[in-house]
Amino acid sequence: MKKFIFILILGVAYMVYPQSNTFASRQIVSYPTPTATNGVLSMARGDDGNIWFTMPSENKLGKSTITGSIEEFDLSSSPSAIASGLDGNIWFTLGDAKKIAKISTQGQITEYDLSGQIGSRSTYGITAGSDGNIWVTAPSLDIGSSPGMILKVNTSGTAIDTYYTTISQQPGSIISGPEGNLWFTLWPSTNGVTNYLGRITTDGAQTRYPIPSYGDGTSVLTIGPDSNIWSIRINSASNPSLLRTITSLNGVEGDTVAFDLPSDSMAFYGITAGSDGNIWVALTAQGKLARYDSNGILVEELEMPSGLTPYSLIKGPDDRIWIGTSEGLAKIEDTQGSESSDPYDTQHSNTNNSTPAAPRTGKVVGVIIAISSLLAMIAVIANEARKSHGIKESSTK
Repeated sequence: MKKFIFILILGVAYMVYPQSNTFASRQIVSYPTPTATNGVLSMARGDDGNIWFTMPSENKLGKSTITGSIEEFDLSSSPSAIASGLDGNIWFTLGDAKKIAKISTQGQITEYDLSGQIGSRSTYGITAGSDGNIWVTAPSLDIGSSPGMILKVNTSGTAIDTYYTTISQQPGSIISGPEGNLWFTLWPSTNGVTNYLGRITTDGAQTRYPIPSYGDGTSVLTIGPDSNIWSIRINSASNPSLLRTITSLNGVEGDTVAFDLPSDSMAFYGITAGSDGNIWVALTAQGKLARYDSNGILVEELEMPSGLTPYSLIKGPDDRIWIGTSEGLAKIEDTQGSESSDPYDTQHSNTNNSTPAAPRTGKVVGVIIAISSLLAMIAVIANEARKSHGIKESSTK
């Protein structure tokens, strides 16, 4: 009897205790570009299911399948930001040339000259608006003397409207918010002044929201899984902060909370929302990725492979986190499956890579052992009861 009790306990333990030989673990898989690059600084998901990205130093665009097969496209000048348009094309800025351009998923490139509209400014940020138009930021090259601009451009490449920002704050990155407005970063012309995050409606009405403490401005933005705007505030590149700005969907629009990022991490280029409900940040100078929950609490840090520097980040069509690196692209893979279908389930990780809860296979085996032991124990008890009953009958005769 004691033997069966022991087996029953063993089965229950097997069911609830993590199985070390089936832990899911992180690995970062690198996909170098055919042309050696100084860094991939902007990425977008295409309607064709591929990752599109910029290679500014090489005057190229790249396209990668989710298996890492990369194709490159030569450009007339250096690209800056890139975005997927609602028209099915990939749109990007050619800042030095004062142009924007689009590339079809078949690789046909069309450029549009905006120098007549932006003058001494350069094109920088780009995104597709909820109105179907392309929205572009044009910071002034004469910082402190002339205001920046935001342009609304139709998919034929014609600037429909232009809107000025203030002289003291130049626009940078821009994204389409979850509530249908456009949100953009603002870079101060001088240090020691109040920094802002900007919002513009598709009709051109602008609002500026102050962000906590002083710094060098905000650099990149993403929409969080909580439908708020998340951004990175730079402070001389040494003490960056992660910012969460409330949208009208969640309360008082513009309320912003700052969370500290590691000092000297040069978190400047990369931020994205993961399918796990968390915010991922590239800690460029430290060669790491960091994952934060919606309360700004650090969930995990992940080391990049030796020699790889992380820059930009995006959630790919495969729901994996893709990384623009100093050598091309990379993505986070789980080397072994876990019970969750989410590749980066918070319940299956800690701050030292990932240590998941017991996999489903372990639980199933544990249940089988426990049930088998229980049935065997019941059979033994029944058999002993029959023997005992037989002995009693014999004694009465």
